[in-house]
Amino acid sequence: MSQKSSQIGIKIVLASIVIAQMFIGLVGLCAGTGASKVIEVFYGVTLQLNQQTDYLFRLAGAYVVTVALLAGYAFLDPQKNRPIINCLIALMCIRFLEVVIFSGKIQQVFNIAPWKVWFDAGIFLLMAVLLIVFYPRKTV
Repeated sequence: MSQKSSQIGIKIVLASIVIAQMFIGLVGLCAGTGASKVIEVFYGVTLQLNQQTDYLFRLAGAYVVTVALLAGYAFLDPQKNRPIINCLIALMCIRFLEVVIFSGKIQQVFNIAPWKVWFDAGIFLLMAVLLIVFYPRKTV
């Protein structure tokens, strides 16, 4: 693969991570009934909201927005920001493993269809693989 196509590839992958994570993070930060409806539609889950879950959604939302900002920073100069890309690869692998290990519990607790759980796992794995495939190599 040429260096030019690799640069385009990594930017496309990073941009998709920025968009998805920013959307999910902002929904989490907004928490409440409106946000829960978006989460139910986007993830296909059934949620039982209370003040504790609202707080947890906002907390998680802050972290997810931060991941989006870091991915955006890496997007600006992937070559110089390889450590951020390394962390994104680790995050996607951890999320993949988490979904695989706890898939039964996820289906049970959130009343989510098995295909959706495995689809989500596949997305995390795909993102990790694409980040590795298009990883910016050191130039000599």
